[in-house]
Amino acid sequence: MERVAIVGVPGAGKSTLARAVGERCGLPVVHLDAHYFEPGWQPKPADEWQRIYGDLVSGDRWVMDGAFAMDRALDRADVVVVLDLPRRQGLVGAIKRNLHRRREPPPDFAPGCRERFDRQFFRLLRFIWRYDRLDRRELEKRLAGLRADQQVVRLRSRAEAAAYLRTLG
Repeated sequence: MERVAIVGVPGAGKSTLARAVGERCGLPVVHLDAHYFEPGWQPKPADEWQRIYGDLVSGDRWVMDGAFAMDRALDRADVVVVLDLPRRQGLVGAIKRNLHRRREPPPDFAPGCRERFDRQFFRLLRFIWRYDRLDRRELEKRLAGLRADQQVVRLRSRAEAAAYLRTLG
């Protein structure tokens, strides 16, 4: 296992799982949000982001998590972990994260991006609510097109995620 892409609904625990997989497997962890956003949740200019993303994905070894822009990561990953949790768990996870991380941004956030109950946060909640109708369908199409040598691990609960981690050593 050299390149692991972790995908799924926001708030499901992708970043937490990525850190744990990275720790157990000795892989560097890449949180896409930390590279995509400027302070105040402003996205990087498209050309700059494409260059940064290309550099990140071209690495030989990584665990990468994200809810967007994962196409090239999915192409390069040898293992794709799908946190296939219901959107209600994503909503609860996002709200809990917001409540607990208001003072200091976690390592998976870009500097200057703090969680607040603001317009950006409510956009995130709307994205999570619509995830099943829009993004999950697109993800399933991408998964169906993966190569035969790529392993897909589908985790449908936090308990399954914990059990998966135990298999990694």
